[in-house]
Amino acid sequence: VQVRAIARAVTDGLRGAGQAPVGVEGVEAGRWALIDYFDVVIHVFRPEVRDYYQLERLWDDAGVLAIPPAYLATAGFRERHADLPPPPGAAMDGP
Repeated sequence: VQVRAIARAVTDGLRGAGQAPVGVEGVEAGRWALIDYFDVVIHVFRPEVRDYYQLERLWDDAGVLAIPPAYLATAGFRERHADLPPPPGAAMDGP
């Protein structure tokens, strides 16, 4: 039930920002949902499924890119992604 609720919250929230997934799998089974937004794939797991598959192992050698929420409110980002709303509480730079 939690997997379904989280997956629906993600798709509803992103749909509200004008983003529709290109594919969704596993939501009804409720163990592992995969939500594909082409450039970003979101996985929602039950804890025991996450422990079993350990997807993090596949990315052990990859670097981590942390994007601070304030970056999403910068003028450059907003110009490239005018269709997305700024993150809640982010200070806006420029007009």
